[in-house]
Amino acid sequence: METRNGFPRRLLWTMAFAAAAAAWGQVHAGYPEQPVRVIIPFAPGGGTDVVGRVVAERLTRATGHAFVPENKPGANAAIGANYVAKSAPDGYTVLLGTSAELTMVPKINPDTPYDPLADFTPIVLLGTTPNILLAHPAQPFKDARDLMAYAKANPDKLSYASGGMGPYLTGELFKYMAGITITNIAYQGTGPAHNDLLGGHVPLMVSTVPAAAPLVKSGRVKALAVTSAERAAQLPEVPTLAEQGLAGYEASTWFGLFVPAKTPKVVVDYLRATVEKVLEDKDVRRQFADSGIEMSTPATGRYTLRARMEGDLAKWDRLIKETGIKPQ
Repeated sequence: METRNGFPRRLLWTMAFAAAAAAWGQVHAGYPEQPVRVIIPFAPGGGTDVVGRVVAERLTRATGHAFVPENKPGANAAIGANYVAKSAPDGYTVLLGTSAELTMVPKINPDTPYDPLADFTPIVLLGTTPNILLAHPAQPFKDARDLMAYAKANPDKLSYASGGMGPYLTGELFKYMAGITITNIAYQGTGPAHNDLLGGHVPLMVSTVPAAAPLVKSGRVKALAVTSAERAAQLPEVPTLAEQGLAGYEASTWFGLFVPAKTPKVVVDYLRATVEKVLEDKDVRRQFADSGIEMSTPATGRYTLRARMEGDLAKWDRLIKETGIKPQ
C-alpha cells in the first residue's frame, strides 16, 4: 500500500475529507446565527426589488434563519453597493447587485467610492433582463435597420428617452456601434418616459422588456429590437440588434448576489450552494419568469459572474472614453 510520511495514502484522503466535512458542518451549524441583511440598492417595487425579495424569502426557508430584504436606494444604486462594500466581511450583509452599479456607475463616475472587483466577492448570477428599443407607432421605421438608415439620412433629428443608467448606456452603445446621432433625454424613472413616448412627445425609448412587454403586445408602441444576445422569452418575435446588422451588440441588465471582499471562503461556498439549490425550485423560476427575468443555471451563474463583470467593465470603459459621454 502506498504511504506518505508513514501513513497509508487512503487514510490521508479519508482524514482530509473528514476535516473538510467538519468545516462545512461547522458553517452549516453556525452560520447564519443571526439575521442576514439582503441589501437591495433600489427603491421598492422595481424588478430588482422583486428579485431580492424572492431570493431572501427562499433563503429564509432553505436555511431556517431570516434573510431580511432592505432597500437602500440612491445615486444610481451606488449608495447601497457602497454600504455593502464597507460592511464587515462576515456573511451577514449581502448585496443584490446589478450591472448598473457594479459595471456602469464606476466607469461613468470616477468618484464612485468602491471598486466593483476589489471590494466584492461574487456569489452567483441570478438572471438577466433584456432591454428593448421602442418607437412611437407614428414613426416611419418598422425595425432597427430602418431606424439606423433614417438616422444616418437625418442626423440630429431624433431623440430617445431613458429612465436610468442601464437604458442610457444601452442607447449610447447602440448609437456608437451604429454610427448615428440621436439625442438622449433623461427621465427620473421608466414610468414618466413611457408616458412621453405614448404621448408622442419623444419618438424613441430604451426600456426594459418586462416594463415594455404589455405596451408592445397591445400595439401602443413599436418594438424595434431587443438588446440581448438572444431574443427575449417574453417577446420572441422581436429580433435582436445583432440580428439587424450590429454584430456583437449585447447589453442586458443582470442580477447577482455579492458579499464584501474577504468574506471567508467557507461562508461564500455555503451561500453559493444554498442559492443554487433555491434557483432549481420551479416556483422560484415561475416567479422570475413572470417578472420577465431569464434565470441563470448553476453552469452559467457560478463560474461566469466575475468574468461577466470584467467584460462589462471593459465595454463601458471603452464606450465612455471614446465618446466622452457624461452622467445624465
